[in-house]
Amino acid sequence: MSNPYPRETASQALGKLGRTVFELIVRTHLRCEYRPTPQESDFGIDGYVDLVTPDGYVTGRSIAVQLKAGPSQFAESNDSGWIYRGEMKHLNYYANHAQPVALVIVDTDRQEAWWAKFELEATRGTGAGWAITVPRSQRLTAAGAASFTSLASKAVDYLPYLEHLWAENEELSRAVFIGVVISREEIEHTFTHPFEALIERLMSSREVILSSQGKVDFFIVGYDDDPRELYSIPEVRRWIIQAITNIRYVAWFFDMGHRAQGMVITPPCFCEYERNGEILSLKLGDLLEFVQTHFHNLNELAERYSLPDSAVEASSRALLLKLGLDAPPT
Repeated sequence: MSNPYPRETASQALGKLGRTVFELIVRTHLRCEYRPTPQESDFGIDGYVDLVTPDGYVTGRSIAVQLKAGPSQFAESNDSGWIYRGEMKHLNYYANHAQPVALVIVDTDRQEAWWAKFELEATRGTGAGWAITVPRSQRLTAAGAASFTSLASKAVDYLPYLEHLWAENEELSRAVFIGVVISREEIEHTFTHPFEALIERLMSSREVILSSQGKVDFFIVGYDDDPRELYSIPEVRRWIIQAITNIRYVAWFFDMGHRAQGMVITPPCFCEYERNGEILSLKLGDLLEFVQTHFHNLNELAERYSLPDSAVEASSRALLLKLGLDAPPT
């Protein structure tokens, strides 16, 4: 008569014992947490070692772990350690994993474990799969804990940075005007990063974006002795074209008022123009292309951050009026 009860296989029992031994090592020697992967979600990672500070704080840093247990894992060796054999299906999985991957072999009798960091360069093909050496020197002990936990990058305390960021965002949100001075040196070296970084900063949240609408302007200094108009100077044109192209969302952020300087200098850098005395005439086709580009970018920003239609319409209208267009281009 057959046995009427389910039976745990030797392989299942050994696997459970290996996980128990490893978790004990993690808790007692590494002073960290072990978070096993649910069986239905195990695609080659048995669990995660969550790193904990000496005073008991979980950092958010983790190491993915694949465990193999039992005497068979120590059957093959070389001068450096033991041969860990893996399947081809796990190569890309490990290589693309968001966390560093540690391959661990567990001696369940002696309750000891050794590890190797999974690195593509350290593997070798074996025909049916791949292999990597687990060094004898890398035993999971209290003395070797720092070496293992260093697989994950060091945890960072972001609170001081965030407090500074929040304070600056609050200041930007309250600002009535945000003016940026661009030096001649920045112009001549086409150094646009600080200005681009400011706009990127203003895009840190929807709230900051909304509060920064139409507040930004830039002023180019260092050319007082140059009789040319700024937009006719090749270095200035190059700087503006690069900065405005990279920033993209000038139709939202830039001041379009009658005193604004940036949107006086910018369009002639993108358009063919003629100057007759004090009258500057931009080629209509180029001007319409300029407007359409920034309307497209404005709509992109609005969709990305769910900006109110009324605010988007206001920015669109302000751009048209600044450019002397009283109706949307067709």
